[in-house]
Amino acid sequence: MSTKQTFVPKNPLCQISELQGRLMARDGSDDDRWMLINHDSRLVRYDVAKYGNQEVHNELINDLDPLVVQAVARFGTKEHREELASHDDFGVRREVAHYGSTTQRENLIHDDHPVVRSSVARYGNNAMRTRLVKDSYPSVRYNVARFGNDKLRDRLISDNDSYVRSGVALSGNKQHCEALVDDESYIVRKAVAERGFSDLCEKLKRDQSEDVRAAVALYGTKEQAHFLLNDKYASVRNKAMIRLGMVEE
Repeated sequence: MSTKQTFVPKNPLCQISELQGRLMARDGSDDDRWMLINHDSRLVRYDVAKYGNQEVHNELINDLDPLVVQAVARFGTKEHREELASHDDFGVRREVAHYGSTTQRENLIHDDHPVVRSSVARYGNNAMRTRLVKDSYPSVRYNVARFGNDKLRDRLISDNDSYVRSGVALSGNKQHCEALVDDESYIVRKAVAERGFSDLCEKLKRDQSEDVRAAVALYGTKEQAHFLLNDKYASVRNKAMIRLGMVEE
């Protein structure tokens, strides 16, 4: 959908500040929001779309600022999202993939922007994720790993991108974490530590990476946290103290 020319508001815009406009959009009446529909501030118009009714959405769907149209995609109706599914701005299409219907996500599964496909992978179903498991962008495959099922994670456990493998560790079963505990990337080992499996954390409490040991200190057992109170790095010792209730996070 090509972006249209902006509309002419039915009411003249009051000369009010951005802060006043945002408060009015949030707490005011539908008439107040209509009066603000062409305010100079995109944040005011965003809030008008966020709190407004369908009549407001019908007008702001043609706003020239993608941020405002994103609010329509998020807070508007199924029909608004249907119209916006082919919007020029990928952020608008991302919101459609997030808040839209299964059919709308299906239509966006091959979108040319990875942010949109990532949104489909996160908020869609496993049938959609199966079609995205070999996507060329790691961010898409990461969401397949994080929000998919174990069968999909099995396919991604040896992915060549450490970010994707970390997604497998963060959402997978213990067998996935056991397979990744010696991963070459500290990002993946940190994700394993964050799962808190005591035997795996025991192995990782002496990891060469400060970040991995800090994760063990925070998510491992109290005995492991006690061990890490003597770590040479303050960041690790601090996480251990948080785990033991010695300081607040």
